[in-house]
Amino acid sequence: MSLEQDINADLPALRLLRTVVGKSRHVFDIDDAKDAAVQLGFSEGYMHQLLHRLVKSGWIYSVRRGLYASTGRLPGYSIAHDYAIATRLVQPSALCRFTALSYHELTEQIPFRTIHVMTPKKVVTPGMRRGNKPAGRSRHAWEIRGLNYEYYHVKPEHFFGIERVYVAGNLWVPMTDKERTILDLFVAPFWAGSFESVYGILKQNLTEQTLDIPKLVKYAVRYDEASLTKRLGWCLEELGVSETILRPLLEMRISGYRVLDPDRIAHGRCNKRWMIIDNLAARH
Repeated sequence: MSLEQDINADLPALRLLRTVVGKSRHVFDIDDAKDAAVQLGFSEGYMHQLLHRLVKSGWIYSVRRGLYASTGRLPGYSIAHDYAIATRLVQPSALCRFTALSYHELTEQIPFRTIHVMTPKKVVTPGMRRGNKPAGRSRHAWEIRGLNYEYYHVKPEHFFGIERVYVAGNLWVPMTDKERTILDLFVAPFWAGSFESVYGILKQNLTEQTLDIPKLVKYAVRYDEASLTKRLGWCLEELGVSETILRPLLEMRISGYRVLDPDRIAHGRCNKRWMIIDNLAARH
């Protein structure tokens, strides 16, 4: 059947779809569909029938129960963007980590088939429901049409440093800003591969003057985790940031030394100023 024949066969369903995506909702839930149905004078029961027909005919696909995404098959409308799916699949949420690093051009590394998202909500993926166990440090992910969506739980008080960024068309999505994205490198250095990689990314962006350092320091104080603030402060001082800017990090209290690289043994020079054990192998 041709596209024109498909359109003629599914006119009521496509009227519903056009009404929904016409509001820049290429990813939409049942409530969005209900609003469109009311606007068109369709009953709720008929709306559910039309949604079923749209999925069956390939105009949309089900992301999860009650959430749908456009396939881009409808003339004049694009396929649902991966970032839109990521931030509608779990709400509230914000794109983060390598997804944000790449978007902000803070690294040349490109995340491979994985979208990173943080949220203060507890996320249960289909794999978790099935009892599957991820290998090593890999995480449970929502796999949708060949892409992995990884969600990182953060405390509600740590859900900050978020801005809305432009993606395409009329699509704007929540994402960690540059400074919060860099801060997350110090929250969990292993996800960047190594602490040397974290240091290198920070050094590169300080050199290129792409970061607001006072803002980064403010974020670190707000995060209120002693080991993070001392690692970050040590690195910033090594890279030439003035003590005046670093004073809030120096003044944060800490009990006992912390290793610079949490993935290496606690062996190296002790820096009393920052209460840091410099255990980076490349420095000894």
